[in-house]
Amino acid sequence: MLSEKTVQNMSDTLTLNVTLTSADYAYIAIVNVTSLLSMMGNLAVIGWYTMYKDVRTHGRRMIMFLCVANFVCNFGGILQVATYFKSVTYLEERGVLCETASMFTIYGSVSSFLWVDCVAFYVFMCVTLRLITVVNRLDWLFHVFSWGMPAIITLCAGASDVFGYDDDDVRHRRHATPCWISDRVDNQMEWYYVTIEGWAVLTYVFGGILYIVITITVQCQKGRVRQRHVDKEYVIEDMAISTANKQLRFIPAIFIALRMWGTMHLMVFKYGPMVSSRLADWLLIVKGFGDNALGIANCVIFLLATKPLRQRLVKNFRKNITSCTSWCRRNKPNESWKPSVIFRKIKTRKHNALDISEISLDFPDQDEMLEDEIVFERD
Repeated sequence: MLSEKTVQNMSDTLTLNVTLTSADYAYIAIVNVTSLLSMMGNLAVIGWYTMYKDVRTHGRRMIMFLCVANFVCNFGGILQVATYFKSVTYLEERGVLCETASMFTIYGSVSSFLWVDCVAFYVFMCVTLRLITVVNRLDWLFHVFSWGMPAIITLCAGASDVFGYDDDDVRHRRHATPCWISDRVDNQMEWYYVTIEGWAVLTYVFGGILYIVITITVQCQKGRVRQRHVDKEYVIEDMAISTANKQLRFIPAIFIALRMWGTMHLMVFKYGPMVSSRLADWLLIVKGFGDNALGIANCVIFLLATKPLRQRLVKNFRKNITSCTSWCRRNKPNESWKPSVIFRKIKTRKHNALDISEISLDFPDQDEMLEDEIVFERD
């Protein structure tokens, strides 16, 4: 015999009748495409770091671990899309898909936030305080904090049985919702902050402050370095500082620019007044892109800010263009008018003098030396 509450829940479930709008379908498509591209970008960074020994440095290794955390977060984002699509038909609080998506999302998101904090702190110690050796010895602490803390938060949330759907969004607002924190939890907003959003806000504040301090330090150091004569005492230090400036200091700023829309979406819908449907749709779409595009941004930073990889990319691109051009010339129709092979060989024969056109004997100037890709310590 079913209880009255069970019958009422079954009746509510059967009468959801929530339909997905065009904004919902756009959100689902954007999240899936962005997550897949970010996962590919994260795997590319991990592959480049593993394949090429000349790019294995302490700073780039931190970016690689950040990409590992982003990969987990993107995988959780894809699972969240499945729960988002499922919420319009059936709300199963203890479903395997719901709990799995929530655990992957919480662990990957918090770990990604903490690695962004670690990168910002690392650059601050290297650039502003010039304590490169000291901060390199704190690598074990970064791992304990960035991998251990998300595991503790995820396990506590799972043990407290807080995973589920927000029924208020589905039944009253008639809008689909992903599986995260159930509204049957008394302190729902507290769990929102404990699991993801609180760590995101801390990263905004911590990373933003350090980014401003580092940027000011960079500008001051750039003016002093260009005015003094480069000698042995400052060459290695300035190279390390220059590399940290280019490669790592923009990661917190990019994180804030992309991730802030998800926090804004939550704040508007939980604390703000009723917003127009058009504004709500735009916030949802921008949130779907920003929350899952960190892997793409980190891949671009790692590729463009790493000189050996840029050189390999340009070299392979020129090689492919040359090969394609040669193949097109060989297979071009109506070539009977061209001179014979023997004549062309005689015509293009060069003298046997040594070709030194590709060799430069000039030493790099000071500005060029500061853009070298030597980073702190080789692994």
